[in-house]
Amino acid sequence: MEYAKTVKAINHLFTYKIFDKQIYHKVQSLFSNLSVRDAAGIFGDLSNEAIFGLYLVLDELKTTNEAKEHIIYKYYGLKIKEQANESVEGSLVEQILEDYKKTSFLALESLIVKMLKEDRISENQFEKLKRSFDSKIIEKEIYSNRIRSKIKGKFPLSESELLKLFEYENYKLIEDALAQELIECSALPLFRLPNKGDKNKKIKTVLFNKATKLIKMKP
Repeated sequence: MEYAKTVKAINHLFTYKIFDKQIYHKVQSLFSNLSVRDAAGIFGDLSNEAIFGLYLVLDELKTTNEAKEHIIYKYYGLKIKEQANESVEGSLVEQILEDYKKTSFLALESLIVKMLKEDRISENQFEKLKRSFDSKIIEKEIYSNRIRSKIKGKFPLSESELLKLFEYENYKLIEDALAQELIECSALPLFRLPNKGDKNKKIKTVLFNKATKLIKMKP
């Protein structure tokens, strides 16, 4: 069967949102017609109803892990989109963590990182994230999330917090804190003019100049 006809047939099966064993067997038969490449890319051509239906049978579906990873990524992308720009419900975050525990799909980690960057995961979920992911990226984004909250609350950053941001190379947050004069006076001398050839020399120079200006403004 041609690819386009296979996509159309799968989408049609899930039109009425009925999920049973008969539907599963038909889906499995249709997937068996796909090449590895087509199976991996089909998620982009499936209807939302088909994605939701396939998620329910994903454990049993005989296809490549790459295809499954793409489907599950799109499924959660749709579920997150349903919640607009609000904090994502804790139950959905826990569902993602359960699926990550079963599959170790990196796409699920990238979803968590994206939500952390957008401040869409509540702080009471952070410890669960740390336990679920042995990941420096997750650790970095959790820390950055907490610092953003502190800046929004107009609380100045301490020396240790500033040093941690430098360690994580989160210069955007440092710049935001400087712009709002939300760095403790004792921490301002931590800024150093970078040497020639230093990594991120340009932004470090900008930050040093801004910090120096703040120091001069202090009584």
